[in-house]
Amino acid sequence: MYTKVFAEVLELVKTEDFKKALRENILLVSATLDRRLQKEKMINVFGWDPEVIDSMEVDYIKFLSLIKTFKDFGIGFKIIPNLYIDEFWHNHILDTQQYYEDCHKIFNEMLHHFPYYGVLGEEDNKNWKAHSYICQTIWKECFGENLYGEIDSEEDGYKHYKKLYKELSEMYKQPNDSKSASRCRSTCKPQRCP
Repeated sequence: MYTKVFAEVLELVKTEDFKKALRENILLVSATLDRRLQKEKMINVFGWDPEVIDSMEVDYIKFLSLIKTFKDFGIGFKIIPNLYIDEFWHNHILDTQQYYEDCHKIFNEMLHHFPYYGVLGEEDNKNWKAHSYICQTIWKECFGENLYGEIDSEEDGYKHYKKLYKELSEMYKQPNDSKSASRCRSTCKPQRCP
């Protein structure tokens, strides 16, 4: 299945029509998105480096533009984002009203996020890896750079998140009160939604 899809999609992205449409969509997405508040929060509240955030935004625009271009050509092919694009996307989604408006301006519909691909068993993980190879090749063809590092690496791409969430879990457990709502009321601060 992936071999046939890969061949068709790779052939398409090499065409001048596709490349021209992709350039136009990059301009459209860039003009549509205003992620200043999101970037400000990611920098000032979460502590992201401004240069990293700018780079994440550029790749996120490429990501959305590529999805839009596939859609324009009648192909429902989805690009699997890398960790940084995914993080930027999550923060965009959290601004629900703006995300809804942006999606409708760009795609004329919602762009939904399915965060479970590759974690639903062995077969799902195998399909995710095969799909990732295709995405890597397409991204390199379209933008001249890799989308991911080593796909077959045994390194856990989520190790930093796991460490952070483990620390947060330990902080949460510290009060002696066993009821979670009480525990949060005694230790949590008002949140600016992430």
